[in-house]
Amino acid sequence: MLAGAVRKILREQAPVEGLEAYNREYTDQWRQLLGVTGGLTARNATPPWVKERSARLLPCLPGLSDDLATLARQLGLECAGAPVAAKPG
Repeated sequence: MLAGAVRKILREQAPVEGLEAYNREYTDQWRQLLGVTGGLTARNATPPWVKERSARLLPCLPGLSDDLATLARQLGLECAGAPVAAKPG
């Protein structure tokens, strides 16, 4: 995504502000992955083992945005504070 944004600026004379949009989008995603915003919450049907460890599982899930929410649901968790999905650029 970053390479695509830089390519547009260098080859297609796109405005540099495109990098700021990239920064905002991915900063929000990293803040969620690091547990700064949002997090994982257990549901009633969440297995006890997962429920006990839900606060530590977020960095272990290999996904962003919609993929992260899908993986969390498969474990019986909800992804709170999910950022808007990344758009190809």
